[in-house]
Amino acid sequence: MLQVCGKQMLQVCGKQMLQVCGKQMLQVCGKQMLQVCGKQMLQMLKAALGDRATDKTDGKDGDTGEEEVHSGNEEILSQHSDSIMEYGPKKPRPGFSMYRKSAYRSHSLSPSSVNKHRQLEKERKKPHKSKGAETRQFQAKVLTEAFERDLRKNKVQENIGLRGISDDEEEEETVVKVNEHSLLPLMLEQFPFLYVSDPTLTKMWKQQIAQVEQLKREAQRENRSKKKLQDEIEEALRRHDLLTALVKKECEQNKRLQDFRDRIHRQRLTQSKIKENRQQIVRARKYYDDYRIQLRAKMMRMRTREEMIFKKLFEEGLQIQKQRLRDLRNYAKEKRNEEKRQHQNELDSMENYYKDQFSLLAEAISQERQELKAREKSQAQTLHKVKRELRAKMEKEIQQLQYMITQNDDDAFFRELEAERFRARLQLASFQYSKNPSPRGQTS
Repeated sequence: MLQVCGKQMLQVCGKQMLQVCGKQMLQVCGKQMLQVCGKQMLQMLKAALGDRATDKTDGKDGDTGEEEVHSGNEEILSQHSDSIMEYGPKKPRPGFSMYRKSAYRSHSLSPSSVNKHRQLEKERKKPHKSKGAETRQFQAKVLTEAFERDLRKNKVQENIGLRGISDDEEEEETVVKVNEHSLLPLMLEQFPFLYVSDPTLTKMWKQQIAQVEQLKREAQRENRSKKKLQDEIEEALRRHDLLTALVKKECEQNKRLQDFRDRIHRQRLTQSKIKENRQQIVRARKYYDDYRIQLRAKMMRMRTREEMIFKKLFEEGLQIQKQRLRDLRNYAKEKRNEEKRQHQNELDSMENYYKDQFSLLAEAISQERQELKAREKSQAQTLHKVKRELRAKMEKEIQQLQYMITQNDDDAFFRELEAERFRARLQLASFQYSKNPSPRGQTS
């Protein structure tokens, strides 16, 4: 089994890596940069301030061998645990998102460049520099130092990982198409009979994606400078402060309205919630006991011989994939500048497009309001007209009914009805005659 797995792992990292590496490293850099600027900046700053105290210890322990590589991998896995467990869209890490933002920053289409505008703003703010700007500069410096420490640590791990890869590899018999995320699914297809528990499979996914993101960060950090990074972080912090202030005001207003509604709603549902909470506590205790039993059973099933062999084989595959991705780094650098320019042009065109769309939307809204007012006015006129017509029609019908009541002779009408009824009875009656004539005839 180990020989077959070794051959298949060598065949996995072929021609498809050249086609996938360039595109997938740059497709992630677009839309997520605009969505991450808020919360991820604060998380990144907290991480940088927390790591600053441990900077000296990290510098001394940089060359300790395979144990340090293992600990670095565990840290990377812990950072990506939430996104892997949910099997959903990945949330970009603070360091990764802030590092990639500079290449795809939106620019204005005006002839003056962003750098000149930034210099003018700096010269204007120098005599009146506030404490907020100093705080942002300090945060930018701290984040830059954190980036440099991560870069040094990753380089040490890369050098140590290259030593552990064996130089004698077997020749590839057949080429298997695989990209950077399809190693584990391909292995599961090759071994359909093998059972792998959910925690082990989750850990493998973490290692796969952590390795890919680590290699992407290393490739992008080589083109970044310290001064440029500080400017970007400072600008992002300034924008974040403005956005935070606006969002905070809106949230406070919405919160006041929501609190008023919730207060009324809570008064009506207090009794039902107490009963519901008791039932939920009982159900939660039951679910917790069941979950603890199931988790203990899963932990026992994890420790099997086949699972250990599969884990070892997967780690060897990761090492092979890491080596192939490093070989593709030079090819990705050649096309990176062209794709960055294209992406920047797309962002500029998108910005102009949305500006035009917002202006058209405002015009459409104003026109719709005018049409709505005109429609309401016409409806009111139509309703008034219909009311007048109905009133006239009802008056006419009432007059006709009054005239009919006063002119009709009901007595003659009912007499005629009685005469017709008696005439019909006579036609249906049977007459009998006796032999002896009597002065009176008997009829029945």
